[in-house]
Amino acid sequence: MTKLTTAILLILFLSQSAYAVVFEGLSQKDSTTYSKNPQYDGKQTPAKIDEILRNLFLTSGYESIRAETTSSGEWKIIATQNRKIGEIQISGVKSFSDSKVKEYLRVKEGHTLEHQKLIQSGRRVKEFYSENGFLDAQISIETKAGEKNTAIVDVKVNEGPPTILKRVRIVTSNRELSSKLESISKKYLDDRWSESRLSEMHAEMNEYLKENRYLSAELRGPDISISENR
Repeated sequence: MTKLTTAILLILFLSQSAYAVVFEGLSQKDSTTYSKNPQYDGKQTPAKIDEILRNLFLTSGYESIRAETTSSGEWKIIATQNRKIGEIQISGVKSFSDSKVKEYLRVKEGHTLEHQKLIQSGRRVKEFYSENGFLDAQISIETKAGEKNTAIVDVKVNEGPPTILKRVRIVTSNRELSSKLESISKKYLDDRWSESRLSEMHAEMNEYLKENRYLSAELRGPDISISENR
């Protein structure tokens, strides 16, 4: 988004003459850097305006940055600083608690709103659902205006159906061992598939191998196939 916006603005600027630039909405730090810097007092070339925009985008402290020309012929760079998160709304969670989902968001009320971090939050929640058997879960995160110039983070979860473990097939030439390990797996069948349950089953099977002195035996895999009707 940043690269595309910068490229479009540069094309627009190249058709304009050089004018002085004024700034609006900058943070105190950036205001000191730009507004009070003699380097930016005089007329600015399109390349310099584009450089300023890129630098401001890279600070990640702004929701939006745009440039326009005033009636007096000045460039005006207008920045909107990131708002604070005033509220986090979560809906659609059925199999877990809202607090568990919020734990994976890793953002809280009072934090500065940063869209890149929200993208990462959505990915973490998606991974959490996948690891717990909800392979089709869909996570959407949107922001909307809140009170007193804050932002509301709206998290919508569509869990979809869970993946159920229906069969465990042991591949070995030792039929007795295969039968015993498949017997161990039975208590895990018809349960929601998850990484943790798979680890539990692995551990129980390895314990059986150890106790029964299958010292050279090694569990590998599993190779997992998923039915469309899961």
